[in-house]
Amino acid sequence: MIEPSQNTPMKIGIISDTHLGHPDCSLVDGAKVSTVYQGLADSIHAFTGGSPLDFLILNGDIMDFSAAAMADALKAARPFFRGISRDSLARQIVYIPGNHDKRIWNAVEWETNIIGKLSRHEEPRRPRRTQPGVIDMEEKTVKLSGVSRVPGKKHYGNLFLEGLFEKGARRPILVAYPNLYIKTCDELVMVTHGHLTDLPWILISELLGNTVKEGGLSLLELEEYNAPFHSFLCTGVGHGGEMSELFYRIKKEAQQGKSRELQKTMDDIVPILDKMIPLGLFEFLDNALLKGLKMLALFIANNRVENPRYNDRYFDDLERRRRFARFFTATCEETSLLGLGAPRSIVCGHTHRIIPASRPYPFKGLMELGRKDLLMYNTGGWLKTGPSGGGILFIGPKGELTGEEIPQK
Repeated sequence: MIEPSQNTPMKIGIISDTHLGHPDCSLVDGAKVSTVYQGLADSIHAFTGGSPLDFLILNGDIMDFSAAAMADALKAARPFFRGISRDSLARQIVYIPGNHDKRIWNAVEWETNIIGKLSRHEEPRRPRRTQPGVIDMEEKTVKLSGVSRVPGKKHYGNLFLEGLFEKGARRPILVAYPNLYIKTCDELVMVTHGHLTDLPWILISELLGNTVKEGGLSLLELEEYNAPFHSFLCTGVGHGGEMSELFYRIKKEAQQGKSRELQKTMDDIVPILDKMIPLGLFEFLDNALLKGLKMLALFIANNRVENPRYNDRYFDDLERRRRFARFFTATCEETSLLGLGAPRSIVCGHTHRIIPASRPYPFKGLMELGRKDLLMYNTGGWLKTGPSGGGILFIGPKGELTGEEIPQK
């Protein structure tokens, strides 16, 4: 691991939602990076004066395993990561998986706790489920809580992700999940993708959490409750071959307010289900159940359920605010255990809608912050077909936050 430069002030950049592997990703063009990538690289060099960032933080949905199989998404990501190395954009990378690349975190868990242990003839460990990271800008240090550094060295062990770079040009990649904390000279900035405040990704804990444990769930428990559903919803749909193609067509139509493909699919499925559920005298219940299932599918597909993507009023919804408050309470429990205060600023992704450094969203009503508002930022998304573009948020030597939006065409 390359330590931050001790002779120059620390500089950090944050991006999210590049969706490498998605056919509409704007940063790559086949086997090479695009002009949009070049705009990102120019923005970073303008901020640093031509030197690398100390850290480039990749805040979730960097690769899209729901739109492409893992091997295909990793292949599509290589031009981007090799560009980072070739153009000296960053000394180190911190990767925070989101909902579409959660399998990266699962793979890291397997590598460090199962595969690596067994390859050394050691006892495997249970997965950690969460991994907080802390960057101290004043001390110029980075720490992964609970992770041992290489014996006799100052750095942590290498991960398979570093194979995205060319041989001889590797950059250290550290993985934190779901939160990274950055200590500036006067506040604590939290970086998190944001999907753990969105209902589909925390559905199981919302249904069962309060009945199993009073007082709210920790970040570890939040992850454990929802891990099985994540495995399918976040990444599994990208690994089903022809089934994945069907899911993608239905999703693409739904984004256009159409449901023809889903209607046809449900027309094929319902008669089969009807034969599978022989209720005899209660056939009217059978028919009502199947009709309800079909109506629910069409209801969701026709965008009557609010989509967080490109929603510039994401946290105005009361229920979503309540879910965020529970997530933030669990976050404060973690920062307390780490010897840190409550975060004052949060940098998210997930919605693909930029909340710029110049106009943060003031999240009011959180008791942990007393009278102060929590300031929220978002770095946008990098899909060519979206109504808004991608951006990068910078944290300067004194903790100042600035940012820039990068044109997508």
